[in-house]
Amino acid sequence: MHHITVFIIMVLTITGMVAGAGCSKDKTASTSLTAVEAIWPSFMGGPHHRGNSEFKGQGACDIKWRYQTGGPVVSSPVLAGSGKVYFGSNDYNIYAVAGQGEVIWKYKTGGEVISTPCILPDGGCAVGSADGNFYFMSKDGEFKFKFGTEDAVFSSPTLDKKGRVLFGSNDGTLYCISQDGKLIWKYKAGDSVISSPAITGEGNILFGAEDYYFYCLSPEGSLLWKVKTGLEVSGSASVSPENDIYWGSCDCQLYRISPEGAVTWKAPAYNVVVGTPATTAAGGTIYYPASWLDRPAASGSGVNSFPVLFAVNRHGTVLWSFKGRAGMSGSPLVDGQGNIYIMDDESVLHSFSSEGKQLWQKNLWGDKKTPPKFEVDTSLDIRASSPAMGRDGTIYVGSGDGCLYAIGRLR
Repeated sequence: MHHITVFIIMVLTITGMVAGAGCSKDKTASTSLTAVEAIWPSFMGGPHHRGNSEFKGQGACDIKWRYQTGGPVVSSPVLAGSGKVYFGSNDYNIYAVAGQGEVIWKYKTGGEVISTPCILPDGGCAVGSADGNFYFMSKDGEFKFKFGTEDAVFSSPTLDKKGRVLFGSNDGTLYCISQDGKLIWKYKAGDSVISSPAITGEGNILFGAEDYYFYCLSPEGSLLWKVKTGLEVSGSASVSPENDIYWGSCDCQLYRISPEGAVTWKAPAYNVVVGTPATTAAGGTIYYPASWLDRPAASGSGVNSFPVLFAVNRHGTVLWSFKGRAGMSGSPLVDGQGNIYIMDDESVLHSFSSEGKQLWQKNLWGDKKTPPKFEVDTSLDIRASSPAMGRDGTIYVGSGDGCLYAIGRLR
């Protein structure tokens, strides 16, 4: 299943909330070393991958604007405090857009940009490319430098507490480099590292590999523990406020793991879990997606017989689930009201209440006047962009039709 394949794009971004529960912004411990003004600085909103936004959605799914690129947008957007949106496209470009979708700059790499950028303290960004390089860009779109690996970089970068940049490569290595592009250390796993590294409360580093293992490293790059699953680990870990770890595997299960590496329970998904779970405030709900990568999108009735989105409590009890037409390989976003937003693998954006009621859905796979010109590579594991939310509640997400969309209420 080497792929149930290779496409971890981050998809998404997540942290589910029960009604009445508060939600906190995911920040690193040392704000002096992070992009303190960024609204959504990296994949899943920050180094713990909780997927929580403190802002409230606008309660509508109108298209406010869209920006057309030359290939599917599986990369997830990140948001600078200035309102600038960074993202990548399968057309090989890194983009910065703002305002009503006006492009500020774009830079062409040598391969698809499936990786989600991270925003650096100087306002620039860093992101991987399928050409095997990891790029550093200034906030004005000037190429600064690149760090080379031996295979494609689909993994999305994370900044740790020391401001170091962590990311994986399909060469089977997790890299730790400085913000001036110098190698600090690297750790060799047994297969491709598509997973995006997450940081625990102690500063330890979590990542998965296609060799079936969850890994935990010290900040110095030494192995602390690893847990073997039944199949590839393309998805990324989410670290709860209690420092519990929630992680999915292609073996169709969600794992809850203690900080010491003990598996405390497994919850069924019935399909592969390549998206990242969302974890909420203390004692809150965990939301996780599921995708069928080698199965048809839906039965003749238009709804698959297996759920594609689950809500569980911290003991692993399923609270609710959703059966949809398409799988969900991306990751969810949870807003300040506890509502959940997630893109499915057919580029339909869904919104749910914390109790599991579907609030709305919006088809973002082109329209009758402008049909999509692209097909998402179905050999890849992650086929959907994960949403981010701006201060005013606007949702930003990429689509298989090659557009970055801004979704909310038209005024």
